[in-house]
Amino acid sequence: MNEGKISANTPKRSTSSFLLKYLKETWGLIASEQGKLIHNLRVCNRYYSNWKTALKGVCDSVADELPCLCFECADFLRERIHRGARVFEYGSGGSSLFFSRLVDQVISIEHDRFWHEKVIKALQRRDINNCDCRYLPALEEAVVGEKGACSSIGFSSSNLPGHSFKDYVLAITDYPEDSFDLVVVDGRARNACVEFARDRVRPGGFLLLDDSERSYYEPAIQLMRDWPLTVFRGPCPYLLHFTQTTVWQKPLQD
Repeated sequence: MNEGKISANTPKRSTSSFLLKYLKETWGLIASEQGKLIHNLRVCNRYYSNWKTALKGVCDSVADELPCLCFECADFLRERIHRGARVFEYGSGGSSLFFSRLVDQVISIEHDRFWHEKVIKALQRRDINNCDCRYLPALEEAVVGEKGACSSIGFSSSNLPGHSFKDYVLAITDYPEDSFDLVVVDGRARNACVEFARDRVRPGGFLLLDDSERSYYEPAIQLMRDWPLTVFRGPCPYLLHFTQTTVWQKPLQD
């Protein structure tokens, strides 16, 4: 995931300042989800120390081997994804190392050359060899053309106008349907990534969309409306504000 691009120059804050910010975020979460009062209080109480520790460190997800997901979501995955599993992720980072410690194989797609090389070096230093990191940058739309598979949503990203992430998105189609126990969508062109990823998740497996509260991911939400879901909202490493991650589970076939 591209979580590790969070600046290491996060402003230093006092303990009281951290606590006040956390209480403000906690109150906002409770006010918006009054039906989950007890659950959200438990989540916020459980992860305050983790959140503060991450923010007071060097804010480097690769060094910490942490995914930039809600802490609760990371624990949810840690309990369900084990050896023998295969993970495909859009967006490399601390998540690449995190999942490599849990499963047999990780395939990680990254569009940023600097970030790709940073993750590769971290994997080599740790002698982790079950993570296949691939660099697939965006190309100018005029170069990509209309050949190959088409998307009902499109392969563009507002972060890089005039470019196409077609090769990046379609990397998962190199694999047969039902190939992965988990697909993580936390990179570019996320709506299109979800569109092509859902058939590659095995029955009973999971598809994760990070930052799912953003309105421009509504096409992906609609594509997944026939799968049961779990929504996680709460503290996340390296970020002062709380975030949201949605995880869908593919129904078992009859």
